[in-house]
Amino acid sequence: MECKLIEAAAFEELKAIVNRIQIRTTHLATKTMPRKPGGWLTQEEVCGMLRVSKRSLQTYRDERINRYCSEVESL
Repeated sequence: MECKLIEAAAFEELKAIVNRIQIRTTHLATKTMPRKPGGWLTQEEVCGMLRVSKRSLQTYRDERINRYCSEVESL
């Protein structure tokens, strides 16, 4: 196994970068996870997330453009 040495300052900088990545990842995960685990999103929530109108969302369902909208219809 190969071993590499780095300066303490470089190691501390690397730790700080990894910590910032973890904080950003956690923040993004909480923004994108459903607020109610296992629950369904309302039409308004979906429209907001996709930034489309209710009419566009219905068109996506009708034309099966959005795979997830189509799966809901088949349940």
